[in-house]
Amino acid sequence: MKIGLLFAGQGAQYSGMGKSLYDNSKEAKKIFDLAGPDIQEWCFEGSKELLRQTNITQPCVYTVTMAAYEAFLEELSKLDEDLLNRLEMEGMAGFSLGEYSALTAGGAIQSFETGLAIVRHRGTWMNDAGKNAQGENKGGMIAAFGERKRILEYVEAARENGVLEGVNFNSPAQTVVAGDKDALQRFLLKSKELGGIKTVPLSVGTAFHCSMMAAAVPKLQEILLASDLKRPTARIYSNVTGKDIMENYGLNMSGSLQN
Repeated sequence: MKIGLLFAGQGAQYSGMGKSLYDNSKEAKKIFDLAGPDIQEWCFEGSKELLRQTNITQPCVYTVTMAAYEAFLEELSKLDEDLLNRLEMEGMAGFSLGEYSALTAGGAIQSFETGLAIVRHRGTWMNDAGKNAQGENKGGMIAAFGERKRILEYVEAARENGVLEGVNFNSPAQTVVAGDKDALQRFLLKSKELGGIKTVPLSVGTAFHCSMMAAAVPKLQEILLASDLKRPTARIYSNVTGKDIMENYGLNMSGSLQN
């Protein structure tokens, strides 16, 4: 039986997340203990508004997803050996931030502590990039449901001089739009005026996956290059291409060049 794992990203957070894992899984508790008391408090007791702050959301979601992964492995170890031998890990992926969990579970990031350090920095830099000079969030994200061509036409019509981009192409019928607040408001009005699509604002702190995040890119590149990433031990599928990340470099899992 082939199985795959998909790790959640920002927007999946909620107050109390991970508490049942902490209380019921020895391995999950180890992850929370490594994460420290601040992340435990944020996850278990944090308000909705607190958990929407990018510098808090990212380490919290990463911690919970890795705790869930360790609890999953803990439960697998209890299975009958014959059943366990019939399970085959086909691969893993993560949605946005969840890709860091996939990279950790797949062995590219060598430890939870290393991954958490990266994600803490990532959350801080992206939080800063998404704020104006007064420290207020500049943008947001909207999930739009309908024909992709129509959604992107509305994006073009609503952008004007602002930032507004189609950024996550989750399915032929769902596209996530990110941009500054004024442009997003114009997009909502255009959607109501012309019809044909449904819109749902996302519970995120600012406008991810768009040009607004450009200031965070060189800092993140620097820390990733310094983090001694390894060749993954499992197939990890890229957010960008949808392919095994090793295939992007013309390599197979053994590291040999493919023909």
